[in-house]
Amino acid sequence: MGLDHSSGGRQLYYPNANPVGAALGGGLARQYDLDNSTRTLQTLLTFRRQIGEAHSFDVVGGYEYNKFTSNLFMAQGIGYFTDAFSFNNLGAAVTRTDSSAAAQSRLVSFLSRVNYGFKDRYFLTGALRYDGSSKFAVGHKWAAFPGISGSWHISQEEFMRAGPFSDLRLRAGWGLQGNPGIAPYSSLLLLAGGTGGTYPWGDQPQTGVTPTQNANPNLKWEQTAQYNVALDFGLWNNRLAGSVEYYVKNTSDLLLSVAVPQPAVVDTVLENVGKLRNHGIEFSLDAVAVSRPGLSWRTGVVFAAERNRVIDLGTHTFLTSGGVSGQGQSGQVSQRIAPDLPLGTFYGPVFTGVADNTLVVGTDTVWKTGQQLFQCNTASATCVNGETRSPTADDYAVIGNANPDFTVGLHNDITTPPWSTPPRGMRSRARISSGPPCRRTIQPVSTNRPSTRPGGSRTDRSCGCRMSRCNTRWTCPS
Repeated sequence: MGLDHSSGGRQLYYPNANPVGAALGGGLARQYDLDNSTRTLQTLLTFRRQIGEAHSFDVVGGYEYNKFTSNLFMAQGIGYFTDAFSFNNLGAAVTRTDSSAAAQSRLVSFLSRVNYGFKDRYFLTGALRYDGSSKFAVGHKWAAFPGISGSWHISQEEFMRAGPFSDLRLRAGWGLQGNPGIAPYSSLLLLAGGTGGTYPWGDQPQTGVTPTQNANPNLKWEQTAQYNVALDFGLWNNRLAGSVEYYVKNTSDLLLSVAVPQPAVVDTVLENVGKLRNHGIEFSLDAVAVSRPGLSWRTGVVFAAERNRVIDLGTHTFLTSGGVSGQGQSGQVSQRIAPDLPLGTFYGPVFTGVADNTLVVGTDTVWKTGQQLFQCNTASATCVNGETRSPTADDYAVIGNANPDFTVGLHNDITTPPWSTPPRGMRSRARISSGPPCRRTIQPVSTNRPSTRPGGSRTDRSCGCRMSRCNTRWTCPS
């Protein structure tokens, strides 16, 4: 049982003396307060049994209850005769507004896992979760997520006893995972008050509400089926250790916001749309560089390369995402989701260069020296020799994606006597990526659902059981 509570606040003031503050109405002060809390109840029942020297069983059953609550309050004042108050006297403002919001959701899970080991060489694991989330529509709140995996501890075989391997293990698995990473009430029609809902009746304005979100009575879990095969190894009493893993993840019922036919209360709705495939390889290598009384140094490298591709979008030819911010960019998007393209694909005008001269056709100036030029597809008065300074939507094309070709991580763990008690050591980390220096705008929301594999890799994105930095809830077999 546990309670996790966090709170935060933000205070800002744009003074009259600042051009921005003056433009906002003669000084603007604003204060935010946000409270988040998580209540958790977890119960586990474990049964272990050794039958002779050959057979071992480990059975776990459990129940989890999580309640998430969020409360937000905001107050704002505009128009101050002095900057001396800063954000500490909102009541002195000419115009005052306030707003508040609250959200609550629940996640309930029934879970079970069975481990079977034979002669400390062969292991089989079966897992089943039955999860329910209040965020989804009625009739779709619950879903089952099974998994199965196995491993062969090759270094325990007699024919490997005399070899250089202190540890050698082959493992493979399959598992189904669910993604509840959406906002509470996403399946419901939401209403909000305010000036947009005010209407006249008689001689007085009446307060009403307006819709802010379309309902989706079919909204359900996004699901990912993952296959993986891996080899873990250790040499010379694990002074050199690592793993190699290949995985394939097939995601269906993607949770995406799509446009809806008009008339509708809102332009978009959250739906389960299409399929996505990820596949990749991960390699990790750790080595004990120094091990002697008074000093221990372990260093390592992690390499990962992943590719993803949208397989299907149902009835949609493409979807847009990656909203662009900035002056004059309202309603602009930078990314397109379409079959055969990876998530994070940038779609827009193709820049060709800067004009080095002024081009005049007849009496019209097409462009001037120093203006940016873009690719165009159809010759016109503004499109000359495949270039224009004002591209249209028909001229847009794929211009790259935000996914790196690969990532490389380096880490060092050094322990010396002065730090022999917690914190136990010093750690340095570095990451090198090859690819465009940008991050994905769209990506599947990760979860802390435990891996169904016996011993996930150290870089397992599903928080496998060998990842010491993950808060996994499973006990891994030997």
